[in-house]
Amino acid sequence: MNQPFLVYVATLLLAMPFFSGCHTVTPASRSGQYDLSKLKQAHIVVASSKDRGFLGEIERVLVSRGVMVTRGTREAIPPGTQFYVYYTDVWTWDMVMYPDKVKISFHDPINHAEIGSAQFKNSFFHTFPDPPEIAAELIGRIYGETPGTHMK
Repeated sequence: MNQPFLVYVATLLLAMPFFSGCHTVTPASRSGQYDLSKLKQAHIVVASSKDRGFLGEIERVLVSRGVMVTRGTREAIPPGTQFYVYYTDVWTWDMVMYPDKVKISFHDPINHAEIGSAQFKNSFFHTFPDPPEIAAELIGRIYGETPGTHMK
C-alpha cells in the first residue's frame, strides 16, 4: 500500500470519535426518604405554552408505571397529589429542531423538596434523540433503573 493512503486511513480513524454523535445523561439524584414505588398520584407542572412533546411523554411514562397524572400550574396541584414533576427543555436548530438540554425533577408537594432528578445534555457533535426516549430514560434513572435502558 502507498503511504498517502495509509496516512488518510489513519487520519480518518483518529478523527471518527470527534464526528460521532454523543450526549450525556447525568446520574440521577434521589432522596432516600421517598419510596417512589408507593407514590401513585402525580401532577406535571406545565413548563411553557410551547411544549414540543415532553409534557405528553412524561405523562405517558408515569401512567405506564401506574401513576395517576394531572397537569397544570404548580399553584393548581390537586389535593392528594403525592409528588409533582417539573421539567425544562431547551431546543436548538441543526437542519431540524432537536433537544439540547432536558431536566426532569420530582418534588414533594408540601415542602417542595426535590425527591429526584436526572438531566440530558447533547454535545457539540450531537444526536437527534426523540422526547419519548429521553423522557423514558430520565424517569427510569430517577426510579433507579440501569442507565441506558431506554437510550444508548
